[in-house]
Amino acid sequence: HDVLAERGHPMQFIACGDGDPNAAIREQWTDGANAFCLAPGCIVLYGRNRHTLRALNRAGFEITTPADFERNAELWLQDGRRRVVALDGFELSRGRGGPRCLTLPIRRDA
Repeated sequence: HDVLAERGHPMQFIACGDGDPNAAIREQWTDGANAFCLAPGCIVLYGRNRHTLRALNRAGFEITTPADFERNAELWLQDGRRRVVALDGFELSRGRGGPRCLTLPIRRDA
């Protein structure tokens, strides 16, 4: 944390489950920490992780829907505001996948 800040990359840690131990366990199981960064300050996360979303909102992230993000993406990715695109989805997490996992390549060239 301090090493990154010393190199010009300050970190703000936001707890999965918003500091509630029971919510943290529950939301970790539903991929509350499995976010994908679309751009600086813009992440995708499952919308059912309400406690984690609340913590992100208090930390200055605006919570938006995929449809609203899609309509405004060009403008929003340039305005410097922090956002979370809250995805619906239950089937994907049954296979233990979340937004970050779903962007990983299945195969890489050697």
